[in-house]
Amino acid sequence: MLRKKIQVGLSFLLLLFSTVKSQDTIPERFLNDFKSYYQTYSTHDIAENLKETNAQENAYAKLNYTFYHKIYYNQPLLEDYIRTVLKQLLPDNAEVDNYEIYITRSTEFNAFTISDGTIFVNIACLAQLSSEAELAFLMAHEYAHYQL
Repeated sequence: MLRKKIQVGLSFLLLLFSTVKSQDTIPERFLNDFKSYYQTYSTHDIAENLKETNAQENAYAKLNYTFYHKIYYNQPLLEDYIRTVLKQLLPDNAEVDNYEIYITRSTEFNAFTISDGTIFVNIACLAQLSSEAELAFLMAHEYAHYQL
């Protein structure tokens, strides 16, 4: 129990004093994307009565995180590391290179995937994971959400 408290405390300190920072302004691709997100989500293969709500909710979620500074922009080291773990889980899936992966600024232990396969991983989650195996489990869980 004490070890877990120390680990959480150290993770919190790491988060506070981390050098992970946005390196520039909002990338251009996020500035006018709500319409394209909505159009993409409205074509998903789901029940017709759910399409409109699904499209609106997913487009808003992506816009909310990407446009309103809730993610760290341009963090290729973290994003590529997560992608590398995904490639180990899915060696025959060439689409992994095209997955959008974002690190959020949230201090909650969480990750989530929206219906286009975009993966959001909270920075606190990365700080608290103690092994690559835990990250692999988390990514497998998120991939399952996308596929199911």
